[in-house]
Amino acid sequence: MSLQSYYAHGKLMLSGEYAVLDGAKALALPTKFGQKLQVKVQGLDGHTQRSNNTWQGINSKGQVWLDTSLGEASNLNSPEERRISEIISFIKAKRPELFQDLQYQFTTSLEFPNNWGLGSSSTLISLLAQWADLDPYELLKQSFGGSGYDIACATANQPILFHLEEERASWQEVSLSASWTDCAYFVFLEQKKNSRDAIKHYRALQDTKSIVAEISSISTALSENIDFKEARYLFEKHEEIMSKVLRLASINEDKFSDFAGVCKSLGAWGGDFIMALSNTNPLYVKEYFAKKGLHTFFSYKEMIWKKN
Repeated sequence: MSLQSYYAHGKLMLSGEYAVLDGAKALALPTKFGQKLQVKVQGLDGHTQRSNNTWQGINSKGQVWLDTSLGEASNLNSPEERRISEIISFIKAKRPELFQDLQYQFTTSLEFPNNWGLGSSSTLISLLAQWADLDPYELLKQSFGGSGYDIACATANQPILFHLEEERASWQEVSLSASWTDCAYFVFLEQKKNSRDAIKHYRALQDTKSIVAEISSISTALSENIDFKEARYLFEKHEEIMSKVLRLASINEDKFSDFAGVCKSLGAWGGDFIMALSNTNPLYVKEYFAKKGLHTFFSYKEMIWKKN
């Protein structure tokens, strides 16, 4: 029996949320928290009895949350079991030779709580694509859907500038200025937002494509060598644009209007992580959110992955 190991990074979208679906450029960040996949491979011969492939999922606390045999999807109990079985079935159809006289034990280990919204699904797709040597975007399309920026983050070595070009993912790695990333913090709002519902809301709006050029310009500017003052202006402008098109109050207006800096929604508005940008004392920032009952707090360097 041999053992194969794979790794994928989580993700945060710093700019371009929603609008990325219409082709806007988005600035996205791979996180230091990700997911691991181990695959035990056993060869079958005349003396080894064939059985179903198995799957075990381990959460960030080291607890087994899923332990199942991958039979027919229709015979499985939970939505998670059925989804995994369907993905494996798709891989089997594309790469039947992988399953010829071989049997697998899949084990995933998540490094962050599932409700953080850092990409438990996208890291899973990336991991399985790495294992099966398949196009991860094709696998994404057949399973969860979405723009694919999270798939790009899964294997990126640093922040990326991402966009859809004729519905195909295009991205490049970029370096961000420490003059503002050293003043950036990530705070979990203690609630999960359903991305599919958020996308459905966005799709129902009118004239969303009119903001694509301006959002792209902001994302591009953020990827250049700018100072704290310019970065703050760009994030405030981004929130103003998206607030108008979504017809929702920004997180700054809604919850943190007295914050000495700017707060920026990351991904679907109303949940998951936000970024807080402030050139005040880091202790002020941490205590500000702690007083509001928000204790899951990371500096930029603690959260964001960059290969040395």
